[in-house]
Amino acid sequence: MSHELSEEQVEELKQAFDTFDKDGNGTITTDELSNVMTSLGQSPSEEDLEEFIQQLGGDDGRVRFDQFLNFSAKFLNTQ
Repeated sequence: MSHELSEEQVEELKQAFDTFDKDGNGTITTDELSNVMTSLGQSPSEEDLEEFIQQLGGDDGRVRFDQFLNFSAKFLNTQ
């Protein structure tokens, strides 16, 4: 991954992700993605979120932590 995060950042992202992963299955809904980012003090635009969801290519409406981590790294490094 070209967008490096510190261990501290990864831990913070994991804690935020887990807060919204209510059933503990390692995924959140795409609808919850915006809430997770907001809880981290970020404000991705609807366009950013839609682009990310399209990049996932999945139709199940779920985001895994590794996908979320990649998205977050790109978003945090452009701020």
